[in-house]
Amino acid sequence: MTKDIADAFRNNPNNTAKEFKVVRDSLAKSGTPEQVNNLTEGVRAELSPQDRNRFDHLISPGDEDRLIASEARPPIAGPDKWGGRRKRVGFEGDNSKDARPSKGRFDDLYQRLETREGRKSTNDPTDRGGPTKLGVTKDTLADYHAWKSGSAGDIPTDVRDLKPEHAKKIYDEFYYKKYRIDEVKDSRMAEHLFDVNVHPGPGRAARWTQTEINRVAGKDFKVDGTIGSKTLETLNKLSPEQRRRIANGIVETRERFYRAQVENTRKSKNILRAGSIERASSETEGRKLAQGKAP
Repeated sequence: MTKDIADAFRNNPNNTAKEFKVVRDSLAKSGTPEQVNNLTEGVRAELSPQDRNRFDHLISPGDEDRLIASEARPPIAGPDKWGGRRKRVGFEGDNSKDARPSKGRFDDLYQRLETREGRKSTNDPTDRGGPTKLGVTKDTLADYHAWKSGSAGDIPTDVRDLKPEHAKKIYDEFYYKKYRIDEVKDSRMAEHLFDVNVHPGPGRAARWTQTEINRVAGKDFKVDGTIGSKTLETLNKLSPEQRRRIANGIVETRERFYRAQVENTRKSKNILRAGSIERASSETEGRKLAQGKAP
């Protein structure tokens, strides 16, 4: 079934995504969270990295959260899981949960993101993202234009023509505001989610956050890849300890995601060389927090 859906998606992405969401939502009502997750991940496994990113975008529904059973995930071991080898995300003593996001926060986040993403133009055949410039892939640029529906202004359609100001606008609109990270009051959590949204891709930060909120806070949000008002309200009201546990859960999910990619595709072993696992465990804002390096 998943192969048939993937084949149909390659030929007609928009209609297939709509039909998939109907099937997925029906299964969510009659089946288990594991079945929903297996169906989605089964289709994604059949797709190329470029089609997978497009699939993730198109199956994300509207802005409001709907309530069903949470997506299951393996339990996280206790604080000694890593034997002291890795730092945990530290929100202890944080009083920022009631703070309002700074108007200049995105500029600060983007400046640090640029350091991680780089400013070069690349076309490495082993790079899962394909042709890339300033961290923006060819398919991301195409998805951005489709999302803007002709209102992208002076943003070029060829990734090779991107300028720094174009890339910054795409990151702001497509990765930061689209997923309402600008409404996350805790700036450190916001940067953590922003980095996950950029790498490994849009929507995952939302799905993983919803999964962790359900686990840590005992909620029952639908894991749909869209941060809605209910998710935001809950996230912004959580205690520092709860946010720490959520951030740790996201870090571990991200690490598992990268390792699964390495196991599934021989070529994707370049992920390790490129430092994606290290980025998940050390370079994200969450890990920096525990080391006292975050602003």
